[in-house]
Amino acid sequence: GRKPDKSGAAVKFINDYTSKGTVVLTALKKLNGRNLKAGEFTFKLTDMEGKEIDTQKNAADGTVTFKAIDYTEADMAGKDEEGKDVILTKTTKQYQIFEVKETLEGVTYDEHIETITVTLNDDQKGTITATPDKNGTGVTFINDYTSKGSVELSALKELTGRELLADE
Repeated sequence: GRKPDKSGAAVKFINDYTSKGTVVLTALKKLNGRNLKAGEFTFKLTDMEGKEIDTQKNAADGTVTFKAIDYTEADMAGKDEEGKDVILTKTTKQYQIFEVKETLEGVTYDEHIETITVTLNDDQKGTITATPDKNGTGVTFINDYTSKGSVELSALKELTGRELLADE
């Protein structure tokens, strides 16, 4: 048991526990119909309530890399079976990635929203491992490019050996 200090009150020992982890979420942009250019398309990363976490543009190879998301023991907070506040060893966080619809001529935008679930595991030694259920090529947005234009053709008909009649 605890031994009282000189005043008779029990001595308390308080330990602080900290843990950290990080994840980098990525996506891939594809464009059918012409070559993709760096910085041509914009993507947003939000939490499930729609709060923006980051906005990035595509690289020339189509990759989209968002800033790292850092986690601490505060992200591991939850409730036990009795409803008491506890630090969990495993939990999940969800995010959404989507393309911002802009107005590039001839481009049909991919309007779907990708939901990514990141599983957080705290090893109880100070490290949180963050593992997304999909990333990179598993989060692909495909746009189509169609060029527009018109051409007017005209022709002249010649007939040899007799005179050309109307509507002939």
